[in-house]
Amino acid sequence: MKSCSVSDGLAIFKALGSPVRVQILRLIQEREGLNIKQIAQNLKIPVTTLSPHLNLLAEAGLIEFRDESLSHGTQKRCYFIKDWDQLLVNMALYGPDLQTYSAEIGVGHFSDFSVTPTCGMATSTSFVGQLDQPRYFIHPGSRQARIVWFTTGYLEYILPNFIPDHSGKAQSLLFCGKMDTNATKARLRPGIFSISMILKCIQKSKLQQCH
Repeated sequence: MKSCSVSDGLAIFKALGSPVRVQILRLIQEREGLNIKQIAQNLKIPVTTLSPHLNLLAEAGLIEFRDESLSHGTQKRCYFIKDWDQLLVNMALYGPDLQTYSAEIGVGHFSDFSVTPTCGMATSTSFVGQLDQPRYFIHPGSRQARIVWFTTGYLEYILPNFIPDHSGKAQSLLFCGKMDTNATKARLRPGIFSISMILKCIQKSKLQQCH
């Protein structure tokens, strides 16, 4: 998750303010590594029309270009920047500036657990240990897990606190979680479950949750 103020997010809002650019971004997310000609063919728009849209998305930090070597030279390919799974926008346009601190942990970074089969863990390419064996939840490879599943039980996480000592009292605490456990019979596909902690120093205390 990333966070920004309204003023800091102007480049992002501008980049997402066009249905064409949203289509481009969705295509790049679904099929990473396409070159400019392939994107133009998929969306049925001229390359000359596409290029300014790609530049705006790149300037906003939503995509990046990579030059990849080919037998006859190099080719520019487009990739979605992974950090943009969620965006939190502070809509306050007046009053004191808010100080926001965030910390994100992966699903495999749990500090304690109690699970029952069916259970297991997997990275984006392979299983961690043996399936349906809770003892493998302490396997060193669990830190790289992208998918975790179990029938009953819990995973416990310790959220890091990186707020500087001089920042004052935290007045708002926001927890956000996202789960996506996609698996097919043919191969494992990476899923993400992360917990983001965002602390805001504001005048009025409140506790929010998002699911």
